[in-house]
Amino acid sequence: MKKTKLKGGSLSQVWLMEPDMGHPFVRKQVSLTKNREYGFQRWYSQLKRQERYAKMFPGIFPDVLDYGVLSDSIAYFDMEYIANSITVHDHLLVTDDSKVIDGIVEMLFITFDTMHQHSWKCARNPIELYFHEEVTTKLNDCQGHPDFDKFANADYIIFNGIEVKPITKQLEKFKRYMVEYFTLTDQTFTHGNSTLENILYVPSTKKMVFIDPYEENIIDSPLCEYSQVYQSANSKYELYNAEIPVIGDHTVEMEIPDAPGLELFNLKFRRELNNRLRQDDMRLVDLLEISQFIRMLPFKVQSGNADMMIFFFAHASNLFRVFEERL
Repeated sequence: MKKTKLKGGSLSQVWLMEPDMGHPFVRKQVSLTKNREYGFQRWYSQLKRQERYAKMFPGIFPDVLDYGVLSDSIAYFDMEYIANSITVHDHLLVTDDSKVIDGIVEMLFITFDTMHQHSWKCARNPIELYFHEEVTTKLNDCQGHPDFDKFANADYIIFNGIEVKPITKQLEKFKRYMVEYFTLTDQTFTHGNSTLENILYVPSTKKMVFIDPYEENIIDSPLCEYSQVYQSANSKYELYNAEIPVIGDHTVEMEIPDAPGLELFNLKFRRELNNRLRQDDMRLVDLLEISQFIRMLPFKVQSGNADMMIFFFAHASNLFRVFEERL
């Protein structure tokens, strides 16, 4: 059987499996012994969410074909392979055709709306649990790492030439804003990690498929979904994640290539959100975008990528500066 490694999985591995006979499929495997909290537990919850969603939303999520163990230390699950597909992010790097991007934005909202049409009322207090678990706890998990502590405890840091106050020095304000703007409290079925690298697109058929769903979200709000799209389109997560930052005593710098298709998508996506959402909801999307970069920090530590932990910490701090300037 031919086996080709694919992108994806900070603490897991993803492979394209091509049997000598039969259809190709994708295998995602993870250690049963190393980094279980951020590795196996996340992998397992992803498996169960995808298994459910593939039946609840046929065609939007790949079918789970099989799962089990390869050895005493490795678990796996196999899923449907989407032929002739490319991630939305990668497609936007090779096209800046306005009509094509209009179609991608339209299809993305159609797909989101299919899931989000099922909703239920929820109280406002879950946002405080979200902040505790996805902001405070994730920052605490990074404490003790000498590089993180140096930046987190600094009076200011320099991010790409801009003086920024560390987000760790502004947590009370950050929480106050999130509680204030969390007024659209309806919960729904969400992907949970809807960055553009987790959305496949088949250009020939304009089909869109969600991959790598995420369970540990605390609040399942459409606004969280939109903030994760922002993570890719506005903050250019995938482009930054592919480069190497330059880290100084209290400075962080990184250059990324121009991406006109991604920029145009971001403008069109934000314009559609402005048509759909109230101002308070738009502000919460911006705050949730900041939180997405904090949520990932322990994963960067666990995967041995401390420089990217520092970079995205600084990036989150800079996003908070931008948020306050826009108020």
